[in-house]
Amino acid sequence: ENWLAKNQAYKSLYEQSSGDWLIFMGVDVRLGVSSLRAMVHYALEHNKHMISILPRRFNAHFWAGFASPLRYFRELVKINYNKRNTPALSTVWLISREAYESTGGMDSVARKVIPEQYFAGELNKKKQYAFVRTNDYLQISTAKKLQEQIRTSLRVIYPSLHRRLERVALSVLFFFIFMVLPYVFSVYYFIVGQGGWQMLAVLITCGLLTVTHALITSL
Repeated sequence: ENWLAKNQAYKSLYEQSSGDWLIFMGVDVRLGVSSLRAMVHYALEHNKHMISILPRRFNAHFWAGFASPLRYFRELVKINYNKRNTPALSTVWLISREAYESTGGMDSVARKVIPEQYFAGELNKKKQYAFVRTNDYLQISTAKKLQEQIRTSLRVIYPSLHRRLERVALSVLFFFIFMVLPYVFSVYYFIVGQGGWQMLAVLITCGLLTVTHALITSL
């Protein structure tokens, strides 16, 4: 009763494992022939006890490819004021058995919706964590349809906001004001034919948002 099902499954898998390194990943992940070796080699080469990996997409429809960077944007723009609020993705993450056990293992995050964020935060304080973008060496990719991404968001974001409707409302308002409203204003100013510094500010904001989205998409 005190466990989330996914976290309990992680604990059960850990108890059945025997290696010095643990790799957790989603069912929609695809690995290259040397991905496991490459992940461990990267961690050892950079003296890291945990890495979380930003994958490539494959066989993705347009809207799935358009929406997925928004999830990555949510991670990448975190304010890391205490070295715990660091980017981490559940898609693929590797952690040494030593680090896993020293931070309390899954028992420490029995009901945490995003358990990897806890381990990343604790190890980042010791400079033992890295958020890594995949490449031709790591060869890690994923495919998730738009409907699956929406279900993931409902399953992850709402509980991570402690199921507080006011927090959800503020989050949605923040997203709308900073990510959507500039485009709405640009259309409005274009229709009414209004220029001036307001129009310039809106166009610059829309340009920066578009470039940011394009850059994350290309990553």
